[in-house]
Amino acid sequence: MTLELSKAEADFFSGEGYGGVEGFVPMDEVLRLREIFDGMFNGKYKLEAKDFFDLSAEAGASGPKKLPQILDPSRYEPKLRETFYLKRCEAVAKQMLGPGAKFAFDHFIDKPSGIAQETPWHQDQGYWDPKLWGKERAVNFWLSLDESFRENGCMQYIPQSHQGPIFDHGHVSKNPNIHGLVCEVPDEVRAKAEPVPLKPGGVALHWHNTLHYAGPNQTPTRRRAHIVVFHDIKE
Repeated sequence: MTLELSKAEADFFSGEGYGGVEGFVPMDEVLRLREIFDGMFNGKYKLEAKDFFDLSAEAGASGPKKLPQILDPSRYEPKLRETFYLKRCEAVAKQMLGPGAKFAFDHFIDKPSGIAQETPWHQDQGYWDPKLWGKERAVNFWLSLDESFRENGCMQYIPQSHQGPIFDHGHVSKNPNIHGLVCEVPDEVRAKAEPVPLKPGGVALHWHNTLHYAGPNQTPTRRRAHIVVFHDIKE
């Protein structure tokens, strides 16, 4: 199997700012990743509080997490650094960013059935220190561990938005104690959103400044994703 994107996939990604690749990871590895994913969310690993939280709520809020996230799962489970998935992400990142591309971080995001909230519109660069703007570039890989589609919160993108400005970002509900950020996207821009449904093992990928969103999970099943980010920083 060729690890890099095809020319057509790479050209689309470069021009539109996002892409979707089915069969990015074989199903046997998806099954292994699900086992690790579920083990972390079910208490098999001892996680620091700062790395396991609800993206949509204040830290320490009571009740079930509606948008639970685990930061740096590969720090708790080194096997995640040895996967075919990571190897292929590295190959694609170097293809798109150049030979200096390096692993930045990873995270797990769960969307529990029935209660999961939306992941609001944002650009990843909105989370960055502005001192890195213009110096750092990154590619985000979003691996679907389940079938993902609009009704359970698949990724949605605004085509070519990576060529536009960085929007002003603020905390969800204007609450600085909530980790998640959101930006105000005009209705006419949101109307251009393109969903990227995927089978298990498919990957959605986007640039650091592409506008993206994922809706609430309105289905009776979970929507699990393993996100890996590679970046390149110029001095």
